Amino acid sequence: MVVDRDGSEVPDYLTPVRSDGAAIVFGAGNGIGRQAAHALAQTGKRTICVDIDDRRARRVADEIGGIACSADATEQVGMERVIEVIETEGLVVDCVVDVIGVAYFSRVDEIDDGSWDRQLAIVVDHARRILRDLQPRLPDGATITFVSSAVAHSGGQGMAAYAAAKAALHSLVQSAAVELAERRVLVNAVSPGVVATPRMNELLAGKRAEEFARAIPLGRLVTPQEVAAALLFVALGSCGSLTGQSIVIDGGVSARFPYPDFVDRGRPPRSDG
Repeated sequence: MVVDRDGSEVPDYLTPVRSDGAAIVFGAGNGIGRQAAHALAQTGKRTICVDIDDRRARRVADEIGGIACSADATEQVGMERVIEVIETEGLVVDCVVDVIGVAYFSRVDEIDDGSWDRQLAIVVDHARRILRDLQPRLPDGATITFVSSAVAHSGGQGMAAYAAAKAALHSLVQSAAVELAERRVLVNAVSPGVVATPRMNELLAGKRAEEFARAIPLGRLVTPQEVAAALLFVALGSCGSLTGQSIVIDGGVSARFPYPDFVDRGRPPRSDG
C-alpha cells in the first residue's frame, strides 16, 4: 500500500531539544572539555565546569558565565564535591558530558601494575561513579555522554592499557543505556581518533604530526571543536532513540581498508580498445 500523504508532525530541527536546565562538563578546563562547555553554554544552559585544576575551571567558567568546580572526579571525594556544588546552586542537571581521560603509553608486555590501575581508574572508575552516584540525581530524560576513543574499536601499538580501558567504557555505556532506558536516560559515547588538543600537539610536534596526518584520509588531525560539535548533538538528546552507541570521529581512519592501494597510480590506465 502506498501512503499518499504524510501527516506526521514536523519539529523545529534547528531548535535544541534541551536548552533549559543545567549541564555539567567533567574535564572542562582544556581542549575538548573547554569547547564542549562553550557549546553547551551557547544553547542557554547553565554549565558547571569541573576540572582538577582550579585555575582552569575558573577560567572557562568565566568565559561562558558558568560555575567553576575544582574537583578530582576520579576520586570519591571529588564526585561528592561535584554533587555538593549542584545541590548548593539548586540546579537541575539534565545533561552530563564527561571528557576525563589520559592515555598512558606502554606496550602490553611492559605495563606495570601501577600504570594499569591508574589507566582503569581515570577512564572507567570515575565513569562508574557518575552512573552510580550522580545519575540518580538527574531527571528522567537526561543525557550522559562520555568521550571514549576510536582506539577502543581496534587497539593500537603502545596503547594496550588505554584501549582496554576505553573498550571497558564502551561496555559500561551499553549496559547503562539498557538499564536506564526505563527512565529515558540516554547514555552514549563519542569516540574520537587523534585530536589536536594542547597535550597531543606537544606529543606530536614537528615531523611526527605530519606522519600522523598522512595516515588520516582527511589529511589532518581531528579538532577539539569537531568533537564538541558531536558531543552537543548527542548530549542535547536531538535523537531521542540514540542510546548505547559510540560515534567514531577519526577523519576516515576506521573506514580505510588497511592495506596498500590496489590501484597502481604509476601505471597508465588500461585500454581494452
